[in-house]
Amino acid sequence: MRIYLIQSSTQSTPTVKDAGSLRCSINRPAYHSEGYIDSWYHYDCFWKKLVRGKGQINISSIRGVDLIRWEDQEELRERIRKFKESRGCSYLSEEIYLHDVFIEPSFSNRGKCTKCSIYFQKGEIKVTHSVHFKCFIASFDKIHGKLEDMPRWKMISNKWRTAAAADFDEIMMAKQTQVKNEVVENTEKSTVDDMTSSSVTGKRRSSSDKPIENDSEEIMEQESEFARKRRLGKSARLALIQERKLEKQTDELRKNLQIFNSMSVPDRIIVLKENGQEVPEGGYDRNKQIVERLSDYALFGCPIHCVKCFNGIIVYNSSRRLYTCSGYVSEYTKCTYETKTPTQTPFILPRHFYEKYKLHDAVFNLMSERLYHKEEDSEEVLVRVSTPIKLSEEKNNSTQIIKNGTLVDAKFLYAGHCHVLKNEDDGTIYQATLSLADLTTNKNSFYKMQLLQDDITKHCYLFKSWGRVGTDVGSSNYDCECNKEYAIAKFEQLFHEKTGNEWKYRKYFRKMPGRYNQVETDDSEIIEIGEQYVAPGSKTCLPQSVKEVVMTIFNIGNMETALKFFKMDTNKMPLGCLSRNQINSSFQCS
Repeated sequence: MRIYLIQSSTQSTPTVKDAGSLRCSINRPAYHSEGYIDSWYHYDCFWKKLVRGKGQINISSIRGVDLIRWEDQEELRERIRKFKESRGCSYLSEEIYLHDVFIEPSFSNRGKCTKCSIYFQKGEIKVTHSVHFKCFIASFDKIHGKLEDMPRWKMISNKWRTAAAADFDEIMMAKQTQVKNEVVENTEKSTVDDMTSSSVTGKRRSSSDKPIENDSEEIMEQESEFARKRRLGKSARLALIQERKLEKQTDELRKNLQIFNSMSVPDRIIVLKENGQEVPEGGYDRNKQIVERLSDYALFGCPIHCVKCFNGIIVYNSSRRLYTCSGYVSEYTKCTYETKTPTQTPFILPRHFYEKYKLHDAVFNLMSERLYHKEEDSEEVLVRVSTPIKLSEEKNNSTQIIKNGTLVDAKFLYAGHCHVLKNEDDGTIYQATLSLADLTTNKNSFYKMQLLQDDITKHCYLFKSWGRVGTDVGSSNYDCECNKEYAIAKFEQLFHEKTGNEWKYRKYFRKMPGRYNQVETDDSEIIEIGEQYVAPGSKTCLPQSVKEVVMTIFNIGNMETALKFFKMDTNKMPLGCLSRNQINSSFQCS
C-alpha cells in the first residue's frame, strides 16, 4: 500500500473547513488498466478508513511528506506512532461523533459480525454493513452526540432502537466508571510520590522554617536557552540541532514551491532546460513533478548525469527518500542506480525571471546536500502488494470474426459488420500488437490496435485494447473517424507514441527504452480454418460409436480443460498466435 499526502490549496468540499488542509491517498491497483489509482480521503477520514493489522504504514512509505508544513509532519509522525501502539481496536481514532455513523437494519439473519463473529438477527442494527452497533461503539474511548443524531435512526424498528439505547447506556456507564478508576489511581500514585519526596527532603526543610520564595521560581523561568542546552546531553543537543535543520530545510523547500507554482508551465520547462535537466513526460502529475524537481534543484543544486548508465537524469524519489536514476541501461532494463548524496552543480535561474516574477530577494543553492531524518532511515519502505484478481469463468474470448481475410477483434462493439483496413497499394494491414515487460516495476502489459472500416458506411474506427497479460485487468475503447486519411494518420501517430518508431519503418523496428515492443503475430492458420469451416462430425461416414470416440479425442473444449489443469488458459493469452520469426528471435535473445 502506498500513501500520498498533499496540502490542499483550495476548499474542494464542504467538509474541508480550512484551505491548506491535508489530504491522504491510498494507492490501489487499477482494474481497467495495468497500474495504480489514487483513492483520496480527508485527513481524519483516512485514519478511520485504515484498519489495524491490514493497513501497514510508516513515514518512509508516504510520498510527499517532505513538502508539507513541519508542524504537519510532526503531527503525522505522532499519529502513526499512536496507530501502531493502539490497543487492538480496528480504528485509530479514539473518539467518534454519532452523526457520522452509518447504520442500517439487517435484512436477514445470515450475516455475521466481523468483531464478535455472532450472527445478526433480522432487523438488528448494523454499522458499516458488518459490525454490531454494540461492538462498534465499544471500540471508542469518547463518544459524542445522541443516538437520534445518527442518520437512518428513524428507519430502525422500536424494538431494536430500545435495545441499542440499553447497550449504549451500559457502555457509557462502563466507560465513566473506568475513567473514575483511572483518576483515583493517578491521584493515589501522585500522593505516594509526594510523600516520598517529602521524606527525602525532610532534613533540608527542617533546617529552615521559611517557605521557598517566589524569586527562585522566577529565576528558573528566566533561565537562558544556553543554560538549558548545557543541561541536555550531547546526543540530545545534536538531535535538537538536526531537527531544527530539517525544519529549516522544509521551510526553504516550501518557499521554492511557492516560487515555481507562480510560474507558467513554459517558463518552468525553460528553467529545467537551462539547468540541463530532462522534462518529465508523464506520471502521476506532470506539472507537479516539474515543480517538485525545480524546488529540489533550487535548494540543493542540480544532480549530474548518472555515473552508471551515462544517459539518465538523477531525480529525488519522494517515495523512497533518496535520489534515483530515471534512465535505462538497455532497451529493456531500467537503471538501478540510487544514492542519498549525489554530486550536484549550482542551480541557475535566467536573469529575466528575477524581474518577471519579482524574485529580487530570492536566494538559491542555500544547502549543499539534503538532510534526512535519522530515525526514518532504519525504516523499510513498505512493498506494494497487488491483490490477485480472479478471472471470470464465463468470459470467453475464443470467438473469431474473419472478414476479407483479416481477423477482427471480437471485443469491438461493431465487429460483426467491420473489417480491418488494408493499404490498397502494398496490402499493409493496419493493426499492431504491442507488449511491455519490466521486472523492476512488475509490468507485463499488452496493447492492441486495429484500424477498422465499416462494410456499409465506410466509416473508420481506431479500436484499442490493453491490459495485463494473464489477468482480467484491462479495458478497450475506440475513436470514430469519417475521413479515411485522417484515421490512418491517427493510427500511425498512436503507433509512434507507444513504440517510438515510425509506422512506415516498422520493418526495421527497434525497441526503445521505456516503450512498447512490437509483437509479430500470424493469424493465417486461424483465417484458413475459419474460411474452410466444417461442422465437426458432419461429413464422416464412421459408425456412431467410433464417431463419438474420435470427436471426444479431438474436442477443443476438452483440450482447453486439460490446459487449464496445467495452469494454461487460452483466454489469458491476448497477444494471439505468435509468428515463427517472433519465436525464433525470442530464442536468440535467450
